[in-house]
Amino acid sequence: MISYYEIIENISKGDKNSNNALIAKNIVENFLKGVVLPQNELAIKCYLSKSSITKFCKKINLDGYRKLTYHLKNEIEKFLEHNNNIPKVEGISYCELYFYGIKEIIDNNIDFMQEIINKINEYRKITIVFSYSLFSYE
Repeated sequence: MISYYEIIENISKGDKNSNNALIAKNIVENFLKGVVLPQNELAIKCYLSKSSITKFCKKINLDGYRKLTYHLKNEIEKFLEHNNNIPKVEGISYCELYFYGIKEIIDNNIDFMQEIINKINEYRKITIVFSYSLFSYE
């Protein structure tokens, strides 16, 4: 399934002077707060017309803003549903459970991890990229 959040996030990192990047940036900022603004409010916040918002939606292959809000709200619900299904263990925080899982992956793939460490040491530069697509929507 396509993550419209990820598409919009990529657009927001584009040409900062474009209307599409401005719209995308505002959508991303509100999405991270768990909010999807009505088209009217988004247009006012971006100092653009509602038709500019609709054109933005058409650019990402949606019929209009209503479809975009539908998809974004579903993504928020799926994300929250996923986070509520994380097992709770008394005395252990979510972060500890999460990092325990990462440690287990590293321990089981030590040769691969050593290769990555060598590459990082060689190039002395890494780029960390947020990927919302790692989350399963099904």
